[in-house]
Parts: sequence; C-alpha cells; structure tokens
Amino acid sequence: MNDLFHSQPYHLANTHDVAEPVHQAALRTMSARHPVRGYLDRLMYQAYAVRPIGEEFLFNDGGFYDSSFALPNWAGKKFATDAYWEHAGHFKATSFYQDLFDRGLTVAPMVEAIEDFTRTFVELYYPEEALMDVDNELQDWIIEVTEAAEVIDFVPAPMREPEQLISVLSRMAFLAGIAHHALNGATVGEALGALPLHPSSFNRPLPETKGSIDSLLPWLHNETEALKQASLLVRFNRPLLDEQEGNLPHMFSGSSFLARTGTAIHHAERRFREKMWAISDEIRVRQFDQRGLSQGMQFIWRSIDPQKIPYYLCV
Repeated sequence: MNDLFHSQPYHLANTHDVAEPVHQAALRTMSARHPVRGYLDRLMYQAYAVRPIGEEFLFNDGGFYDSSFALPNWAGKKFATDAYWEHAGHFKATSFYQDLFDRGLTVAPMVEAIEDFTRTFVELYYPEEALMDVDNELQDWIIEVTEAAEVIDFVPAPMREPEQLISVLSRMAFLAGIAHHALNGATVGEALGALPLHPSSFNRPLPETKGSIDSLLPWLHNETEALKQASLLVRFNRPLLDEQEGNLPHMFSGSSFLARTGTAIHHAERRFREKMWAISDEIRVRQFDQRGLSQGMQFIWRSIDPQKIPYYLCV
C-alpha cells in the first residue's frame, strides 16, 4: 500500500491544524511567563513556517505538489480540509490512546515518557486543584480554545482537574514530537516514498482490464521523475538535529524553558531524555529474525527513532 499521498495532506489536518489554534489561543490569553504558555511555546518552535513555505513552494500552481502527485494542489487542500472536519481535527477523539486502542495495541513507551514529565510539570505548578480554578489565564485559554478558536472535541471550560491539563499538554507534545514525524519528516523518504516501489504518482492512466500489461516500468518514474521525487523527500531529513539538540530527547531541555523551573522539573527532564535515548538504542539494534521478520513485520521500522526526529512541529 502506498499511502504517501494520504499522509501528506492528512498530516496537515491531524497535527498542524490541531496544534496551531490551541497555541494561538494561548498567545492571546496568557502571559509569556505563564508556565503553560512556556510549555506550548517550546513545542511550537518553527511551527508556523509551514504556512509561507506551503504557499510558496508546495501548494502553489506548478509547485512541488503539482509536479509530484497525480491530483492538483487544490485537491490536496480539499482533502486536508475534509479530513479535518470529519475526523483528523478532533482533539480528543484522535488522541494517541484512543487511536492505539482502535488498532488493538497497548504499548506506548514514548508517550508514557512525555506524560511522566508533563505530570511532574503540572503537579509542581498546581499542587492543589483549587489553584487551577483561580488561574484566570488558564481558564481564559480554555474558553478561547473552545469558543473563539472552535477547536473540535476539546476539554470544556472550566478546567479544574490536573489530569485534564496533563492530558492536553501531553497530547500537544505527542502531536509536535511524534505524530507529525510518523506522517511527515524522515518517514516519507525512508518508507512512504522509497523508490522504485513507492512513486508519488503513476505516469500514465491505470489499465482497466486485468492481465493487460507485461511490465510495470511504463507506469513508474523515469530517471528525471525519480530524481525529482528524491530531491523533494530528502528535504525532510535533518542530519544535524542531534548535534544541535533539536531532536526528541531534548524536547524539554531548552535553557529558556528550564530557567524558571525548579529542581524537580530539571530531574524530570533528565529522566525523560534518558528514557528517549534508551528507546532510540532499542530501535537502532532492530534486525530481522530467523523467519525474516522484525517485530512480526517484513521490514525494520526505524522511522520514529527519537534521536533523528525533531521535538517540535516542523515543516
């Protein structure tokens, strides 16, 4: 199955378009010194760059989208818009655990690491539930998200339970640091768009009768089209992430983010980083077993390696 086309417009509806209005509501209602605003600002580093870049290079007439996929740029925009309203943009209904449950899975070490840090963060600033009730900026943020921003299926105001805030912030971190890169990022070049078996489009109409062709080659990319696809997809790779401390283990390690926090959060950040490094080590040693399978699959899944994906909602 080639889901390259699906993943590209769907990732806009399921990550960017969900996280952006939640953050924008915080920008309108919270001081830059509010801890929740600081948490969100950290995750949304470079997030809005997708808009000018998308308009100028991706979804413009004759741009990368038009030259890569069989459908025109306006069809990709319509697909993303429809997906947002139908399912992808629903904040709680598309939460990680709900999605995991729907697929019959149970193990989520990377998300659990995010939640562990976020729980320490929230409990430090709100040791008593009553403090949330009197935090006007926090409550104004929730109202802004649900009323002005009209985020679908969000937590209703007022937010009075720490677990609700932990869930919302963890969800934002998951969207920025994991979900986005599973659909976009290095995944497109390593898996979804790997040539020759995953061309971004076929180069002639598909046959209408079964058994009418002798070769797939006329439908696949020639050298020019293959180079065009490869040059587009490798742009999503970020080889300097590790040395620039921009990868997932460093999601909460920014000096400006940690500057106003206490010892407990510093310790929680270190535990988070160590957990992510350990998960990365496990992913990097995966091999095929004697049956030619890895985790029961016919391929080795390494795309969501914490050390090679950004912690932020990038372009």
